[in-house]
Amino acid sequence: MSLMLKLIELNIPLSRWREYENDTTRTTGAGFFWGKNPQHTVDKIVNSLSHPDAVDLVARELKDPNFSSAMRSLIVQTCNDARGNRSNNVTKGILALDKKMGGAILVEKHFAPTERVLTENGWSNRRVDPAIAGAERKKNELLTRKDTSSLSKAEKRKERKREKQQHA
Repeated sequence: MSLMLKLIELNIPLSRWREYENDTTRTTGAGFFWGKNPQHTVDKIVNSLSHPDAVDLVARELKDPNFSSAMRSLIVQTCNDARGNRSNNVTKGILALDKKMGGAILVEKHFAPTERVLTENGWSNRRVDPAIAGAERKKNELLTRKDTSSLSKAEKRKERKREKQQHA
């Protein structure tokens, strides 16, 4: 069993892992089954990342090829969900863990509009800069809008209704 899971079972802070690293007198009992509620165990691990020593232990455990892949993926998923939802010290610990793991923890998601563009190799998606798209839309709107300065109020109202129908 990993040292990290053993410390959680014994209810010992992960920041004190160096004291128990070579301790063979304490064995784990039969009361710890992380499969019952793995998210609870993972939450304890992520919350303990506020301490730099705990970050060292978690990084060491995650690099171990014998560590459970299911637990590893839960830790990564919880770290990604925890950014901005946990205390500032935990967020700093998550960033430190990501740095120690070489960027393998945090996933950067970009939600930006795209457009299809025909290239030499076929069709591809190109990211659209929202600021540029808004400026072009405004410019085209100004170019296509009819000059209504010489119209009466009723004619202007009819013109606005016609424009709304065209855009709808």
